[in-house]
Amino acid sequence: MSRLEKITLSAFFTIILLIIFIGQVSAQDQTTITVTIKTKENLPLENAIVSLNGTIKHTGSDGKVTYTFPVEKVSNSTVCVYYVFNGHNVTLSDCSYYGDTTEIYITVDVVKSWPIRVWDHAGRDPVPNANVTIIWKEDSSLKFSKLTESNGKAEFGTIPWGYYDISVKYGDTSVTLKDERPNALSGYKTVEELNVTLPLYRVTLKVLDKKGSPVKGVKAQLLKELDEEPLATVTSDEDGKAVFKLIPQGSYYITAYLKGIKVYQSEDKEISVTANDVSKTIVVS
Repeated sequence: MSRLEKITLSAFFTIILLIIFIGQVSAQDQTTITVTIKTKENLPLENAIVSLNGTIKHTGSDGKVTYTFPVEKVSNSTVCVYYVFNGHNVTLSDCSYYGDTTEIYITVDVVKSWPIRVWDHAGRDPVPNANVTIIWKEDSSLKFSKLTESNGKAEFGTIPWGYYDISVKYGDTSVTLKDERPNALSGYKTVEELNVTLPLYRVTLKVLDKKGSPVKGVKAQLLKELDEEPLATVTSDEDGKAVFKLIPQGSYYITAYLKGIKVYQSEDKEISVTANDVSKTIVVS
C-alpha cells in the first residue's frame, strides 16, 4: 500500500470516528419530553392538540405525545392544550410553565362519553328515536344531537366538560333541562348516566266478549281522528289485555279488529290521557 493510500485510509477512519463522536455528543445534548393528556374520567384523550414551546403535535390513542429538544430547553417547557369539537377549537388548558421535567401529566375538562337515557313518565318504558340535543352553556354554537337507540339511550362523546342545556323531542312531546353537567364518578372511568323522563303514558285495554270472557288476537288501535292513521296498534293477549306504550297527552278514539273484521269503534274520544296511565275495558261484538 502506497503512502498516499495509507494517508487516505487513515483520514477516512478519522472522519468515521468523528461522525460517531459528534452523534454521541449530539444525542447526549438532546432529551425527550412526554406529555400525557387525560380526561375527567382519567382516560387518555386522543387527538388533543398539544403545543410545547410553540411546537404543535397531536396525541395518540394513549393520550401521549413526545418531543425531542436540546437539553437547555427542558428547564423552560410551556404547554398549551386544545381540542377541536365539531369544527370548534376549544382551549382545554391555558399555557402553563412546567419547569425542569421530562414527564408532564395534564387532566383536561373533557369527558369521553356521556350517556343520556330517555324514559316514559314512570321511568319504565325506554323511548327509542327521541331526538336529544345538548348545548354547551359556555359556547352556545357548540351543540351535539343524537337519536336514542331502542333502549332509549343516546351516548355523547368526546365533549367538553361543563354545563349544558338539554332538549329532548319525541313526536310532538318535548322537554327541556337546564344546567345539566356530566358527573364523572370519582375512582371510575365512567360518567354517570343522565335519565330524562317525558310525559308519555300507558293505555291498557281489557278486551272482553259479551259474556265477559277475555278475547285474544284483537287488534286494537288508538286514533286522534277516525280518518287518520292510528297513533298506535297493539294486539290483545290470552288475557284480553292490550297495552299501548309511550302515548302522549291527548284524547283518542278506539277501534278494534278481529281477523280483519271491525268489532269495536268508539263513538267519541273515550280515552283521555292527562298526567297518568289510563285503563279501560271494552266489549267487542
